[in-house]
Amino acid sequence: MGARKGKTQIDLWVRNALSKKYATFYFESFGNGFAQAGKPMQIGIDYDKNRLEQELIYYIEKLDINEEKLFLLFYEIFDKM
Repeated sequence: MGARKGKTQIDLWVRNALSKKYATFYFESFGNGFAQAGKPMQIGIDYDKNRLEQELIYYIEKLDINEEKLFLLFYEIFDKM
């Protein structure tokens, strides 16, 4: 759950809310079994005052939008106005 105002975002999160016991991985070696126990319930708050810029950069890179493509896109938008 989160809230955003301007460039700032605050998120409240919960992991393993029911505090269920589980193994994150398991393997056997020389007839012995080894397991790593999962973490118990965790609660946290993330605060980021530059979240909007980070998300825009992420999606621009993900969509492979370079400076030339942005220029052409803005040119098409403003040319139709």
